[in-house]
Order: sequence, then C-alpha cells, then structure tokens
Amino acid sequence: MDSDSESLLDQDMISSASSSRASTPTHHEDFHVSCKRKRGIERELKTYTDSIDHCQVLIRNLERQGLVNHPIYSNQCAMIQGLMKQRELLTALSAGFEQIYANFVFKCPEDFDMAKWYGWIFLFAPVFILLICGIILNNNFWRVFHGCKKRSSTAEITSKESCKSFWNTVLRSSIIPSTWLFASLLDGDYYACSASETPHDISTFDYKRCKTISQLSAWIFLSIVVAFGAIVKCCGRCLDSKTYLEAQYADTHKLEENVLLEEKMKEIARKEIEKNLNTLFMENIIPSKEAWDKITAVESGDKSKTFYTTLHQWGSENKREDNKTNKQEMTPV
Repeated sequence: MDSDSESLLDQDMISSASSSRASTPTHHEDFHVSCKRKRGIERELKTYTDSIDHCQVLIRNLERQGLVNHPIYSNQCAMIQGLMKQRELLTALSAGFEQIYANFVFKCPEDFDMAKWYGWIFLFAPVFILLICGIILNNNFWRVFHGCKKRSSTAEITSKESCKSFWNTVLRSSIIPSTWLFASLLDGDYYACSASETPHDISTFDYKRCKTISQLSAWIFLSIVVAFGAIVKCCGRCLDSKTYLEAQYADTHKLEENVLLEEKMKEIARKEIEKNLNTLFMENIIPSKEAWDKITAVESGDKSKTFYTTLHQWGSENKREDNKTNKQEMTPV
C-alpha cells in the first residue's frame, strides 16, 4: 500500500509539473508573438506608404495606354522596388528592433537613478537616429541643400523656400520614428523602467500602473499624430492653387520628367564613357603605363568639378592634345 501511494504521489507531482510548464508561456512563444506583432506593423506601414506612392499613378497611366514594354514603365517598376526595399529596411529598424531590444537587449537595472536614464534613452534615442536616417535618405532634402553654397546667383533658393522644404522633409521622415515610439510606448517596459519606483520588480502595482499609463499614452500619441497629419494634409490641399485633376497631372508630369531626365543622362554618360574607352583601347591595344597611371589615380577633389572621374579627365585631356596636334599639322609652314 505504501509503495502504491508513493507511486500515485509521484505521478501527481509529475502531472502537475507538466501542466504548469504547459500553462507558462516559454521564451520561444513570447518571441513568436513579438515577431507576429512586428509583421503586423510592417504590413500596416507598407500599405500606408504604398497608398501615397505617386509612382503608381504613372504606372497606371502607362498600363491604360498599353505601354507596358516602354522603358519608362520598367524604370518606374524598378524605382518602386527600390523604394519598397528602403521602406522595409526602415520598418524592420523601427518595429523589429523594438522587439529585439525588448526581448534580448533591454534589461532594466535595479538602481533607481540609473533606471530613469536607461529607460528614457532606450525610448527616445532610436527615435532621433531613425529621424536623422529618414532625412538623409530623402532626395528632396538633398535637392535643396546639395551645393547650396556654390550655386549661381540666378539659381539661389530663398531662406523661406529652404525652411519650407526642410520642415516638409522632417514631417515625411517622422513616420518611421513615430512607429517606433508608438510600439515602444505600447510595450510599456521602457516608460515603466523610468517612471516606476520599483523598476526591478515587474509584479508590483506601481510598475503595472506605469505600464498602463505608457500604453494609454501610446494610443493618445497615435491619435494626435493621425489628427495632425490629416489637418496638415487638408490645409495643404485647401491652400493649393491647382484643382484635383491639375494636381494629379502635375505629379505625373514631375515623375515622367524625372524618368526621362535620368534616361537622357544615362544615354549621354554612356556615349561619353564609350568614347573614352574606345580611345583608351584604340585598335584593341593595351594602353601605355602612363595612361594606366592617370586613370587609376586617386581623385584629388577638383574644386571646379570639371571632371567627374579620372577616366573622364584623361579622355578630355587626350582630346585637347589631339586637337592641338591637328591644328599644328594644318598650320602652313
């Protein structure tokens, strides 16, 4: 009887332990839930950014006209793919890294004074970094500020236009940092680590209260951002001098102009490069050591920017020498 009771007791202990293990979520399950949340944020942001992508307007117009095989169509498709890769990369930085930080990197210290700085830095430092990256990756920002100190007097941009373009770039680049901040506040651990009086103990009432405040702040922040974006968008549309269809035509015109300009630059650059290469490998003969040294020299940063590469400089100088030789030969003695 004693042996039977002991065996029954052992079986009960084993079954209770297995049931407790089954009811307690493992670290792998938490990471799986975090990955699912990250994918959801990525899909939402991807849908939002794709809906405002003006490149699709030109693609739809070309498809209606039956110009699917036109070079403009293929270039626009390639451009959209490039933009999608950049957005997916930034989305992974904003949503995916937040989950990685929360599960693996973020460990709130037990020191109360250190915990305040630790939580705030983990909350706002990525926002600043993502904002700077978004501004740097924005082409409109560089169109205004690239070479602004070396432009001719007729092409100078006023301070008002520069400020308008800068703040427009900041607003467009703040989408990804806002996503990070919303996801971080919704998680709640960063704010709770900074504001709670017991940051090392997540089971206390004060820690849970701070986490609840953080989650409420996340939804308030998202509501304010969406409302502010909608108001700015509506004000911009109301103050626009163009009608809706005229604005659509202007967007299409800009996109097609950029595509044709890029194609023309590629065409002219390719012809110039082919001329230089044909001169370098004239009659399929290996160039001289002097020519190799000139085209492989380190670019010295020409202030006048007359030459774009060392090969371009060598080709231009070689043309000048040929022209001088031809003039001397044609000059009568």
